[in-house]
Amino acid sequence: MRTLHRRGVKVYGVDHRPEMPGFKTRYADVRLCPDPDTKPEEWVAFMIALAGGIGGQPVLISSADQYVSAIAAHGDKIEGHFRFCKSSMATQALLATKERQYAVAGEHGLPVPRTQFLESVEDAEAFARQALFPCLLKPLHFREWKRDPAHPLFDLKVVIAKSPDELRDLY
Repeated sequence: MRTLHRRGVKVYGVDHRPEMPGFKTRYADVRLCPDPDTKPEEWVAFMIALAGGIGGQPVLISSADQYVSAIAAHGDKIEGHFRFCKSSMATQALLATKERQYAVAGEHGLPVPRTQFLESVEDAEAFARQALFPCLLKPLHFREWKRDPAHPLFDLKVVIAKSPDELRDLY
């Protein structure tokens, strides 16, 4: 934001979390938007109205996985209002989740730890029988655990299981 601003580019910051550091910058006109995960239609309407208020066809650059996913999911609705690289958006969205990120890295020969996408307690138990401990348990997106304030892992990005039983219990 700072570099663009210093070069005379009008910068807008958009997020649904007013506590984020970007809301304190002097380098951008920052706007509070609806959460694209829980209110996707409202987010699309907000973005279209924002583009209309800015005028022209502003460039859209995402700085968070959540918005990469939103742009990929709703790019067809905002496409005429913003400029963004639509051809790479689907690929970027794939890499925004842990589910595909590790698989794509492995397919391209990048060293990654043994990783498995778990969909059930049975999956967790099967993985635990072959895993080395301690091991990490992460959601596809950090915000998934934050959707429910009662979630036992609400404010965590990752938890460490020290045993098969603990992995199952955390899952």
